[in-house]
Amino acid sequence: MNNYTKFASLIVLLITFTGLVQTVNAGGFAAPVQVANPDTSPVPVRVLGNAAYKPFQVMLDHDAHEFSFRVPTGKRLIIEHFSAVRLNANNSLIYRVIIQTQVNGVAVDHNFSQAPLIDELYQVADRQIKIYADPGTLVVASDNGITSGGQIELSGYLEDVN
Repeated sequence: MNNYTKFASLIVLLITFTGLVQTVNAGGFAAPVQVANPDTSPVPVRVLGNAAYKPFQVMLDHDAHEFSFRVPTGKRLIIEHFSAVRLNANNSLIYRVIIQTQVNGVAVDHNFSQAPLIDELYQVADRQIKIYADPGTLVVASDNGITSGGQIELSGYLEDVN
């Protein structure tokens, strides 16, 4: 168990028992526990986990129903959402989007399908996801449309790779 996990477990235990454990003063009465530092020596605080995250988004227009981009060197891409739209020329009952990524040298096709939201002109699909792509790898996105004039939008964040 790493130090962060041990520290987090300790904090959870302290928070859990704060209302249950009280100290007893010299007179035998319970006294509240107080944690306080003077202004000259404040408790150190730092934000963990997301200081190195950089927001990422891309809109990929297509005519051939497949497009790609390369993850920047030194960064890992975490895709958290996609949305897709295309012209409603074929009235498909299912809208399928494929996002291909690579992690540790293994390429995987992530397949998403859903009944699209359809109006007279467009079909729209979207999904909350969490997909990773290693630095320098190619991310390929495609859909099952037979018409041109669509796009897929991906958003998430880039993180520094150690």
